[in-house]
Amino acid sequence: MEELGPGDCVSLRARTVPIASVTPEQRTRLWTLFAEAYEDVNEAVFLADFASKDHVILLDDGDDGDDGDDGELQGFSTLREVEVEIDGRVHLGMFSGDTVVAQQYWGDRTLGRAFLSHLFWRRLRALHRPYWWILISKGYKTYLIMANNFPVHWPRRESATPPEVHALMNGFGGALFGANYHADSGIVRWDEPHGRLRPGVADITPGLAETVPRVGFFEAQNPGWSRGDELFCLARMDMSVPFAYAAKFWRGARR
Repeated sequence: MEELGPGDCVSLRARTVPIASVTPEQRTRLWTLFAEAYEDVNEAVFLADFASKDHVILLDDGDDGDDGDDGELQGFSTLREVEVEIDGRVHLGMFSGDTVVAQQYWGDRTLGRAFLSHLFWRRLRALHRPYWWILISKGYKTYLIMANNFPVHWPRRESATPPEVHALMNGFGGALFGANYHADSGIVRWDEPHGRLRPGVADITPGLAETVPRVGFFEAQNPGWSRGDELFCLARMDMSVPFAYAAKFWRGARR
């Protein structure tokens, strides 16, 4: 999945559905997509993790006609809402889990827009509470999606993580991953294989790490990314984020 930003015309369709509504045939297709992107994966582990989520964004290559053709699934992203209490204050977060887009659609912006729309509407339902996007990143592309589009995010190369944010990350991390979350490093390291990126999906070359500072920062924070270690990340969902993204898109379209 590429960085959010101005793109070409959209070729995929997105719909967000409850996990329980996904058919066995669709789950099989999602597993196939997942196994094509990651090594050291296990179907039973994948399906158990999938079932633990609340919703999933499904991407298909069907047209927008009324013939009922949904097309073939070409990508997905699982979602789960999480609640933690830190120092007497309740925080809500949207955790985006397994995310894959078929290689021929890399660069398509449909998933990013669908996710941002879902996050926005969930934020509207909880205006009285802080709301966060939670993600774990084993590849720099996922990290850049957050860092390049959410002004308030951690960890960040521009400044150290404040103690109160570190406590919040530990709260969310412990709630989601238990002992697999390591508070000292902010890394999620699994006891059993949860997949590592296949070569060519998001390789970090020395030149890339040097020329794109955020990629170099990601690699320094998560030196075990190539073996499947995942960097725990947190971004604040403000009401301004969708409008900033829309402005960014239209500036790119005008250029």
